[in-house]
Amino acid sequence: MKFPDLLFYLYPIALEYEKDLRIDCIDGFMYSLDRCLPDEMPKLPEDDREALIAGLNWIWTSGDSGYADWVQCPNLQEAIGVTASWHDT
Repeated sequence: MKFPDLLFYLYPIALEYEKDLRIDCIDGFMYSLDRCLPDEMPKLPEDDREALIAGLNWIWTSGDSGYADWVQCPNLQEAIGVTASWHDT
């Protein structure tokens, strides 16, 4: 998927993740978004950047790093100012 596609699906995926922390697509989605973020985020208008950060925060607060693989997504972590680490659940 390209960056605009990832943005389109951000909120639906965040909603489904909030409902069920074990949705299968979360890691692949996050890895793809993490790769694109450094180049694409600066190109977004301020309102869109804020919406992107809000969506990422939604995913973070819905499940922290317990299921979604935040550890492998340093660009996403940096965007919302968190540090993920492995932990037992």
